[in-house]
Amino acid sequence: MCGTTGRHVGVAPVRHHDPEVVDGPWSYCATASCKVVFFLDDETIDDRHVVTQVGTKSALKPEPVCFCFGHTATDIAADFACHGGSTIKESVKAALLVVCVPASI
Repeated sequence: MCGTTGRHVGVAPVRHHDPEVVDGPWSYCATASCKVVFFLDDETIDDRHVVTQVGTKSALKPEPVCFCFGHTATDIAADFACHGGSTIKESVKAALLVVCVPASI
C-alpha cells in the first residue's frame, strides 16, 4: 500500500492473527502510517484484523508478551491478581514439554 519494501517474516506470525492465511513468504510493513501490517502478493492483513499489537502497529490492541501462546500483558496481570502468581508460566512450560519430549520408540 505505502510502497515500502517490507521485511520477510514468513507465515507463522501472520497465522497467529488469521489461521486461514495461505503459506508463503509473508512480509511485515513497519511504516507507522500504513494500515497494512502483513502482506503477500495481493493478500494483506491490516491493522483492523490483527488480534494483538504488532511492532508499532495497532497500539490500542493488547501487547503480546508470549507470541507463541497468545498471552498479553493484561492476561499476566489478571493471572497474578487472581492466583497470586503466574499459572501462565507453568502452562507454557508444560506445553513446551509435550512438544519437545521425543515419542517412545
